[in-house]
Amino acid sequence: MNKFFKISLIGYISISFTLLFINVLTSPSIMWSFIPSALLLWWPLGALYAETKKGKLLSVLGTLLNIGFLVGLNLAFTPGYPWFLFVAGPMLWWPIAMFAGEKAKTRTFAWCSYVILVSYYGAINLWVEPRHLFTVYIAYALIWWPISVTRRNKINRKALSVLGAVANMAFMFSMNQLVKPEYFWSIFVFAPLLWWPICEFAGQKAKTVGFAWFSFIALGGYYGLVNYFIETRHPFILYILFALAWWPLGIALSKHKNVRRFSVEGALLLAMFFGIVNWITTPSVVWAIYPISVTMLWPICVLIFVRRKPAPVSRR
Repeated sequence: MNKFFKISLIGYISISFTLLFINVLTSPSIMWSFIPSALLLWWPLGALYAETKKGKLLSVLGTLLNIGFLVGLNLAFTPGYPWFLFVAGPMLWWPIAMFAGEKAKTRTFAWCSYVILVSYYGAINLWVEPRHLFTVYIAYALIWWPISVTRRNKINRKALSVLGAVANMAFMFSMNQLVKPEYFWSIFVFAPLLWWPICEFAGQKAKTVGFAWFSFIALGGYYGLVNYFIETRHPFILYILFALAWWPLGIALSKHKNVRRFSVEGALLLAMFFGIVNWITTPSVVWAIYPISVTMLWPICVLIFVRRKPAPVSRR
């Protein structure tokens, strides 16, 4: 053992016994000293890894330390509810991946891990929390692990975008029907999900100002219809149009590098947004003048401090 590991081990033991002594002396009914002691154990573990460079050993010891720490917290504060099970399972994948080595990057390992983890959480769901089927959310989140590995090996980006959009929309619609079927909230996310494969199939055209304006009109029209037919209580379309308008403005800035024009157009957009929201929500109180006056400082400062580069002098 090197000097650094010996110092860390002696320091850990000394601090742990000191904390235990203070705990017993001041509040023996609550054994809180194990919490900082467990966290401090990473000090000698880190020193041991720095000496041996054994990642597998560190993964095993670190996983056992983490799970033991969570079990201790669970038993000390909430012994009637075994919440440590929700995080103990995924922690085991650290040493499993370390021992698997290069196989952990394969499609087979990803799919096996997916099946095991979903089955693990399914069992916990039935045993600990049978009132709500939360395993559906975990299964949906974890499915992107094997899908991404499969895409890297065989599926191209366009196929992945179509598969991902369809899977996401199906999941959102299913959750809508299971959780709150009386309100069709999933329709709010369908359009952005569709824009993933649309952008992929557009290719380089997706980076143009024309495509940005097309997206602004299409998405704005979509949410306008949703606002008109489904969510009629408030014109939320204003906020979506305001956010979408920065898409073509930002692409135009990156293409033409005209900071002055961008500042003027951006300030006018902000002033229009605040003015319309003020007129619709609280027409009796003219509060929009305050953010509009501050917004107008943007193009003024740009016009004053940003200078145009002088035209190059032609040499004959």
